[in-house]
Amino acid sequence: MANEFLVGVADARYFSSAEELIFSAKTMLDTSIEISTDSTDVRGGKSNPLLFIYFHTPEMSITLTEAQFNLGMIAANVGSEIITGANVWKEETVTIGAGGVGEVAGTPLVTPDGTSSIYGWATDADGTTTRVTFTGKEFTLGSENDVVCVYYYLNDTSAKEVTIPSNFVPSVGRLVLDAGLGSSDGDSSGSSIIGKVEIEIPRFQLSGASSIEMTSSGVANTPLSGMALAYRNTSGGCSSAADYAKIRKIVDNANWYDDVTALAVVDNGALDLTHPDTATLSVKAVHADGGVSDVVVADCTFTSGTVGTATIGANTGVITTVANGVSLLTCTITAKPTVYAEAELTVS
Repeated sequence: MANEFLVGVADARYFSSAEELIFSAKTMLDTSIEISTDSTDVRGGKSNPLLFIYFHTPEMSITLTEAQFNLGMIAANVGSEIITGANVWKEETVTIGAGGVGEVAGTPLVTPDGTSSIYGWATDADGTTTRVTFTGKEFTLGSENDVVCVYYYLNDTSAKEVTIPSNFVPSVGRLVLDAGLGSSDGDSSGSSIIGKVEIEIPRFQLSGASSIEMTSSGVANTPLSGMALAYRNTSGGCSSAADYAKIRKIVDNANWYDDVTALAVVDNGALDLTHPDTATLSVKAVHADGGVSDVVVADCTFTSGTVGTATIGANTGVITTVANGVSLLTCTITAKPTVYAEAELTVS
């Protein structure tokens, strides 16, 4: 069996409860998962020996650090939404015209403090800043041909905005992580990456804690952390068991039977039918890692040793009785004929 390795960082996709894609992060610096549980020792009797260990309070925490600035991650962390269209501050270079009148390209708005005057700030070549009042897009300052830098407030229909409420609650959604799966043996083309590992957390709640660190010599990243919440995925009954996540290994160009070491007939290798009757031969596959799965019937070949007693669909496994007697039924993996299972059928 080849040595396999989980390599690099994962890509992350986060979906809302309504299955909207909130963010996609593909330039991660860090993707870490920690699974833990507490335990309580039960002791008693002479010398107080350990009698039992009670495990409880299981947790699954996830930390993600995106190299890029990701507004979607921030929005999810504060339980908010990204809105398109926002009032923003604009800096613009303006050359003063005749009569000391300057004109900006955008349409100035009343500033956020709610003042009734529409104004901005103009800085001249000497570095002097003067507050100016707009009439439409125009303001008056200085002399003709002066060049000033104007700072004012306007609406940008393409800007993206996230509001951070003072009482925010981090969102709960579905987190899917994809990481590369490497192998020392490589695949058929010689690539060392043979597939991926997919980690799906159906209910993931962000912690609400994050930071935006901006320095003169650095690039701000987007860090997030959160916890998996228990997710009950049952159709009913008395069980209260719940899951945190699913971890799946997906190998490129793999077949379900590649690591199958044996087949087993579910009915302990013996079948009894009363003529006339039909039934389907039920076969399980045993994998090298100890796992058991259903066979893919279309990838198997079924035969009957005595067709006068019963026939069986070559690629369906459906048995049809013909007459009383005994027949040896065989199921073989078509592409792996050394792996097969047999069952003795008695028709009466």
